[in-house]
Parts: sequence; C-alpha cells; structure tokens
Amino acid sequence: MIETIYYTENCKYGCGNMVNIRQNEEHHGSGRYTMTGTAIAFLCGAITASIILPGVLIILSALFLSLLIVLINKHKRESLKAALILVVFIGGMLNYSISLGLSAKLDMFDGRTAVYEFLILDGPVERGKYLQYTAESLSVVHEGRSYDFREKVFLKVKKDKVFRFGDKVIVEGIFSDIAEARNPGDFNYRLYYKSKGINKTVEASDAALLEPDSAGVIRTILYLSKEKVKSIINEALPAEEAAILTGIITGDKTDIDEDTRDAYMHTGLSHILSVSGLHVGFLMLLVTFMLKPFNLGKKTKGIITMSIITYYILLIGAPMPSVRALIMLGVLIAGKAAGRDYDLKASISFALMLILLFRPLGVHDPGFIISFGAMYSIALLHPVLYGILRFVPSFLRSASALSLSVWLGLAPILACYFNYISLVSIIINIVVVPLAFTITLTGFVGIFAGIVSRIAALYVFSTDYYLIKLLTFIIKKAAELPTAGFYIPTLPAYLYGLYYVGIGLTIACFRSAYFRIYIRRLAAVYLIAAAVLLSVYNMPSSRLKLIFFDVGQGDSCCIITPGKKVVLVDGGGSPGKGEYYYDVGGKITVPALLHQGVWRIDTVVVSHLHDDHMEGLLAVMEVYPVKNLILPRFSGSQEDISGNSGALLDKCREKGTKVYRMGKGDYVKLGDKVRMDFLSPVGEARSNENENSLVGMLTYQSFRALFTGDIGKETEAGLPAEAVCSSVLKVPHHGSGLSSSEGFIEGVKPRVSVISVGKNNYGHPSPDAMKRLNAAGSMVYRTDEAGAVVITTDGKHMKVKTVRR
Repeated sequence: MIETIYYTENCKYGCGNMVNIRQNEEHHGSGRYTMTGTAIAFLCGAITASIILPGVLIILSALFLSLLIVLINKHKRESLKAALILVVFIGGMLNYSISLGLSAKLDMFDGRTAVYEFLILDGPVERGKYLQYTAESLSVVHEGRSYDFREKVFLKVKKDKVFRFGDKVIVEGIFSDIAEARNPGDFNYRLYYKSKGINKTVEASDAALLEPDSAGVIRTILYLSKEKVKSIINEALPAEEAAILTGIITGDKTDIDEDTRDAYMHTGLSHILSVSGLHVGFLMLLVTFMLKPFNLGKKTKGIITMSIITYYILLIGAPMPSVRALIMLGVLIAGKAAGRDYDLKASISFALMLILLFRPLGVHDPGFIISFGAMYSIALLHPVLYGILRFVPSFLRSASALSLSVWLGLAPILACYFNYISLVSIIINIVVVPLAFTITLTGFVGIFAGIVSRIAALYVFSTDYYLIKLLTFIIKKAAELPTAGFYIPTLPAYLYGLYYVGIGLTIACFRSAYFRIYIRRLAAVYLIAAAVLLSVYNMPSSRLKLIFFDVGQGDSCCIITPGKKVVLVDGGGSPGKGEYYYDVGGKITVPALLHQGVWRIDTVVVSHLHDDHMEGLLAVMEVYPVKNLILPRFSGSQEDISGNSGALLDKCREKGTKVYRMGKGDYVKLGDKVRMDFLSPVGEARSNENENSLVGMLTYQSFRALFTGDIGKETEAGLPAEAVCSSVLKVPHHGSGLSSSEGFIEGVKPRVSVISVGKNNYGHPSPDAMKRLNAAGSMVYRTDEAGAVVITTDGKHMKVKTVRR
C-alpha cells in the first residue's frame, strides 16, 4: 500500500458429523470449556496477526512477557488460567506470522522470463483469452541455471494449447503474484490461494507437451475417480440438474449458472453446494447403513468408515470444512472404540487447533471460518434455543433451534464476507436440509450403482432429478421474496464484537445461576456500552473522503462528506454485452460501496451517458435508495449515448429518485462547507457525447477536486483557468491523448491526478498526456496499477492512499 501526505494549496454452514448435539453438562465441564477457550484464543491470535501484521520479534517479546505473567501467577488458579490463555493467543499470532513470512521459492523469478517444466494437476478453466490450469512446478531454467522447485501455481496458456491432467509440459513465460484487492475491503485472493498452497501465476508465451500421464499412481486414481463420479452424474441427468448434483457431491460449481448460485447465496443455502460436514455426515450414515448386514466389530467398522470418507475427501480436494468434519468423525469413532462419551465442543476445538497448527493461513479461507462458526453456534446456542422454543411442536423443535442457532451465530460473519443477510434461511433450512439429505444420499447411491451398471444408475438418478427440480424451485422462489434478505454495509469490528458479547451474555444467563442473579446489572452495562458504541459509529467526521474505485476501463468515485452524506460520481460499467460482458456494477461498484459502510446514496452524478460511466448505476440502484440523480444538461445523438439511459430513468421513476439536468452555473450543496459547482456543459448539445460531460468542482474549505468526465480539448479550452485550479484532478477521458491539453493542465495545477483506467484497446493513458501531467509536477495515480485511490482531507491537508502497491 502506498500512502502519501500532501499540503493543499489554493485551490474502504457446515452442520458437521451427524451426531446427537445434546450435551452432557455434568461431566468434564471444566476441561471442555478450557479446551474451547484455548482453541478460540489460538484462532483469535491468528486473526489478530492477519489484521495488524506485527513483526515476529514483537510477537516473541510479547510471548516472553506473557510467560513471565504465567510464572508470577502460577499459584493463583484463575489468574493462571487467564495468563495461559494469553500465551495461547500470542502463540496463535506467532504461528500465523511465521507461516505468512515463509516466502515462495519461486519469488526469485518474479517478473522474469524463464523456462519451466510443469505437471498439470487439473482440467482447464476458461479465463478470457486464456485457459488456466492448476499446475506444479518441476524445474526452472533461468540464465543457464536449473532449479528444482516444487510449488503449485496457476498456469495461463493460450486457448489453442489444451492439456490434460497428468501432462508434463514445458513453458516459457513470466511469473507474477496472484492479483491483490482492487478496492478497499475487497476479498484478498492472494492470501486465500496462499492458504491453499498456491502463490504464483505464470502467463505463458509458449507451451508444449513433454510427456503425458506423469502424475503418479495416487494422484491419477483420485483424479480419475472424481472424473468418473462427474461422468456418471452427467450421463444420467440433464445439464442443469447434473451441475447442481455435481456441486453437492464434489463441491465443483463450475457448471452452475450464476443466477442459480446467487439464489442459493440469497437464501443462505450456499453450504449445500460446498462439500462440508453436512455431506460427510450424510456419507457416514450411508456407509454405516451399508455395513450393518456384516458382522463386524466397532473398530473394524470405524476403520472402514474412516477409510472411505478419507478417500472421498481427498478425491474432492480436501476443502477445510470437510477436513474439519473428518477430524471430528475420527474423534467420534475413536471415542466410541475407547468407550468414551462424545463431547461436541471438545471435538470442534480439537479440530480447530489441529488445523490451525498446520494451516494457520486458513483464517483467510471463508469456508474455514464459516464451518467452525457454524459448529460453535450449534454447540453453544442450540441447547439454549431448544429450551426457549418450548412452544414449537416437538417434531420441529430441534430443527428450528438448529437453524436459528446457526443463523444467529453466523449472521455477522456472513455480513462481513458477503454484505448480505438472508432472512428466509431461518425457515427454509428446516425444509431444505432434509431435502438435501435425501438428494445427497440418493446421489451417493446412484454413483455406487453407476460404477456397476449404467442402467441401475439411471433408475436411481431419476428420483434425484425430481428432488433437485423441487430444491431449485423452492430456492429460486424463496430468493424472489421481497423479505428474502437485505444487503448490509461493512461495520466496524467493535460492532461485531458488541453483537457476540450480547450472544455470550445471553448464553451465560440461561446456563448459569450466577449470571442470572446479576442479569439486570449486566443488561444495563451492556445497553450503555451499546449506546456509546452506536453513538461513536454515527458521529460526524471532520474529514471529506474521496474513493476513486478501480472499475477497470470506466469511472466511479464515491464522495463521503463530513456529515456522512454520500455522493457517487459515475458508476462504471461494461461497454458491451454478450460473450465479453462483465457486470461491473454488481461485481465491483456495489461491493465497493458496501465495503465503505454506505447505507444510502444522497446524490448520483452521471457525467455523461456512456456505458463505462453509467451502466453500473443500474445495479447500484437495485441495492441502494438514491435521493437525487443529476444528468448533464445536454446529451448527444441517440446513436452516441447508451441504450441503458432509458433503463436508468425508468429505475429512477420506480424508486422515486428525483432527476435533475444541470450545467454551467448550477451547483449542489452537499453539507456544511461542501458543495459541487458545475462548470460545463454550456450552450447546446455537441455531437460528441464526451464533450457534453458534466464538469464539476468539489470544494471543502480550501480543498478543491475537479471532476471532468470524458471531456476533450474542445471543452477544456472553454474552461477558464481561474475556475479549474484544484488540488485533485480526475484526469479527463481516462488519460486520452485528445484531452489533458497543456493549457488546461497549467490552469488546473493539480497536486494529485487520478486516472481511472483498465485494460483497453484505446491506448489509455496516452504517453503524451502522462508527460504533460508529470511536467506540471503532479503526482499521478492510475487505478490499473495502484487500485482504488483514497483521498481524505480536513479541508487544509490531504492524505492519499492506494489499495495496491
């Protein structure tokens, strides 16, 4: 991340193993809670380290001090427990930091062209102009030296180079890191893939097959088994139903269309399409049932069950939720063999500690966090809710308590990851989980049958076909309900903490007589703390914030005033439909706004009616209430403006948004000392829609920022120098050579210039425009290189941050 300071002058559910979740509260209570506390402290340590990124030496110093505290309190039981938890917490930080600091051996080849040998580990995935493979490096030849480095990478080759699993290939190409976040709050795919052991991307300029079938026996058996499972399903079911069942059985969602995946997400049922403890539990029940006729001992049955499930988990790639379920299943089977009672909390905590010890970067995997969050929610909340829901009929009581406990426990986690909370999931899970149970079991039976007989598989899968159709129908109809759920902006960490403290106090009051005695005092303290924190959250700021989003080849800037009014200047968008269409508004602009904590938008300014500036606003208005929409006073010919302009106006009428057309002499007051004055367009419409762009000067005390749309030299020449002088310039027309004229730049005198640009065929930004900006002494930030550019100012000084380095 780059950070610069300037002075302003002049001018951001896996259900687990299918076991009885009622727990014996009278045995081993102290040990159970100690283990739970230890595991959660270790997890919190890893999460804390991932946020603040302390150095290893700092952590070691803290660990040394915490061990001193342990020695001091070794004779004080309660103080000793607290001190030991602190040691575990710092241990979690240390474990994470050491793992993060282990650099990839291939780092030394970053940005260099070399010759590599790779082993292809999976089938191709289409990525625009390339095919992408997961591959393992075997050797690297650079500057006459050979290196034997074995690491997983993503290999990108041209579409005419098609390889198969197990192929050994020779590649000439350039190594680079996996892309970082583009906008504040974006999901960090680099760390996510690093948690899975994939650190680099190789873009090949040339690739050729060296040797086929080189993956080895075990890898080949696992891959062919997975492909066999997929082929059995694809031969027996139509494409849509086959894609869903493949997702349920293998976790591979590649062939599921985006609308269906969105429906699962909006109903809180994405866990059905991700192999988790739910699926492991289903398979365990099926295997247990199949072994019943055989006269086998508990130990033998346990070994067979564990072997089958381990093979299945390796076959699907060992996602973390399934590994968690496998460990818990192992604890269950080992406990039964030893004649011990099964304890859910202890089993969850053991699995958490074991995974974190070996995979601390797992905290960057949403599946890991959601899976353990769901399990702890069940373990801690289900008994309480089961007691509360006495009025619910007995046949629904446990399922209702289960669904509600998971919803309550995961709501902040899902809101943090997806900025969406499903309301229907509380009810629909009660109906859908048994249906998914039947579909999954039938699917497993169909696969086993298909190995023996294709005809037998068709009979079994015919049942699954109707069940999947029913499942899809229920989910899509539920997702269409107005009350299905709601989007929620990202909140400060202390509000998530406040929520979980409230949940913890509720559990404690129901389980402990000690807490019930002090319930009124605890409630009063909690409510006071909540009032204070909510007041802090809603407190006005003294700073104006501008976030120039990285929306690719387009424009979008969010302005947040000191009074927390929100103005969005343009929304980005895709210039075309069809094969190359990308939903910029839904995939980039809306998430970026949610990550900034935006609840509503007061004003949207559309610089001009081209898709790369306004098409994304359609998605924005689907999610956000917008009070005012400002358009340029004039527009070009119908052929030169976006066909989406009519849809945008229709959306305004539907949502009750007021529409204004503005030009030179108009202004908008955005709060105390904050306003935007428009300097253009003036006169009559020009044939080139770019020249009709709204030009707006944002002012806050002595800070000035000039927004220029896509104007060219013609419009620039008509803007008086005294009116355009500003601290920040949104560079016209993505840095086109036909704009940013020398006279215009001399008049603006920008300290900071922001070019909103992505991959394009227009040569943006032009080398000539860049020369003129640099010659004026302006610091130039390009969103394609720096990511989003965030500028904050108190009206006198400004601070610039970029998301990327």
